[in-house]
Amino acid sequence: MAASQEEALVLDAQGITILKELLALVRPKPDKDDSEDKRPPSAAEILDHIKAALERGVEPGSAKYTALAERIRQLRDRIIQNAQDALEFLAEALRVARAIVNAEKHPDEAVVLDDDHVGVLSRIIHDHAPPGLTVTEQNLAEEIDQVVKRTLAQSWDNAEARNRGVRRATAAVFRRYMLKPVGEPYGSTVAYVEAHYLVD
Repeated sequence: MAASQEEALVLDAQGITILKELLALVRPKPDKDDSEDKRPPSAAEILDHIKAALERGVEPGSAKYTALAERIRQLRDRIIQNAQDALEFLAEALRVARAIVNAEKHPDEAVVLDDDHVGVLSRIIHDHAPPGLTVTEQNLAEEIDQVVKRTLAQSWDNAEARNRGVRRATAAVFRRYMLKPVGEPYGSTVAYVEAHYLVD
């Protein structure tokens, strides 16, 4: 683990705001004598709190648990050298913490690991835009987002059947926009959807 994860984070005002929200989500209520501890926690300590929240709130071995645990592992690999790194680390940690809390409150819903799926999908489509794309990436991304969420809301026998359903639904949207559901941007879109829209 990077040594910098063991040191207290150096935070500006924005970082402190994110940290407060994050700890309110995942840290058990502080004891009375906890108030003297004004030192900002280290990245490693923050991740320990998030991992503990995951253990408490999400079924171990489930697809959601595995995906969220993987996000925590990726955060542990981050090297934090300056205030900007610390801010990016906290923003991602907050997203994971929110997803854990949401998974605990709504166990039957798909877990959204990014606040802005449509924005990410638009970027993927934009980066791989085929020649002659006549619609905005945003329109295509919004439709994929809606179709995928509807597809995930159905009941499936197993994860493989569900993933096939998601690929078929995504392919149908591509065809409607006169795009081939092979190669790019279809491949990257499906990979993103399978990694970031999760439901058990």
